[in-house]
Amino acid sequence: MLLALGLLPAQTADFLIVENPRELVIYDKFQQRIDARQENPLAPFQPLQILDADGYLSDGFTPCIKVQAGNALFFLLAGENRQLLHAERAGFHRVFENCALLRDTVEVLASQALFITHNPAPESAPRAQRFYLEKGERLLRLFAHRSRIYVKRAGGEPQYGWSNLANESRERTWRVYRKTAAVAESIPPEIVQKIENRIAEANRVLAELFAHLNAQTGQRRTPPHWIIEVEASRLRCILEGAPSPDAFPESAGQLANHLENALLGAPYRVTQRQGDLEVRRKE
Repeated sequence: MLLALGLLPAQTADFLIVENPRELVIYDKFQQRIDARQENPLAPFQPLQILDADGYLSDGFTPCIKVQAGNALFFLLAGENRQLLHAERAGFHRVFENCALLRDTVEVLASQALFITHNPAPESAPRAQRFYLEKGERLLRLFAHRSRIYVKRAGGEPQYGWSNLANESRERTWRVYRKTAAVAESIPPEIVQKIENRIAEANRVLAELFAHLNAQTGQRRTPPHWIIEVEASRLRCILEGAPSPDAFPESAGQLANHLENALLGAPYRVTQRQGDLEVRRKE
């Protein structure tokens, strides 16, 4: 069960979507150019969160757009007019501003009722531009732009696009995914609730920290956030959106202490690992 906790509805970001990103001039986080002959780390139509639309490389005069794809940073070279270099070769490319971050998983309940399309107006997409989904498939909801939802199809080759996930069809054609098998028996709801409360507080602190840093630097970096993954015999707290698994050791250490205090007297132990925390019953 993935619970995206502490994400405030007001959290927004700008995203760049490019049909063929391999045609752009891309530099990695070390500001080394990614050769066109290398395997391109960016998939077609993968949303690129804009961290700095008016940036420069470390030389101080090469214009670029700093973006984040998953947990990885990239620099897309731009011309003096701030237009992406070789954008004319990249096919469709567009910036979607003030997108509301979602980051949850939904399950398809009815075959051929939902689809993915690269058309930014999915309700107007002709049938030939729609990829219809089958019952049981899952989608990761990434962000909402106005009333339209951008998703990633779970499993297999990365597939991104807009989907016709309408609120009025919730619980009829789709629902928020919850993995429930054996969870209630192994980890009592009151234990999960205590952990959720501590996670929500940790996410609130991270959100406030990044709001302060963004105000100081003028950037629009999205804060990382803790999620809970419940399995049959354990519960994991995972930090998503961080540049590396051990990027925020203070947050992990403080959260581990808070969880231990919350579980005092309960037969559970908290173990801190690289990039996550694990809660399981004491042997």
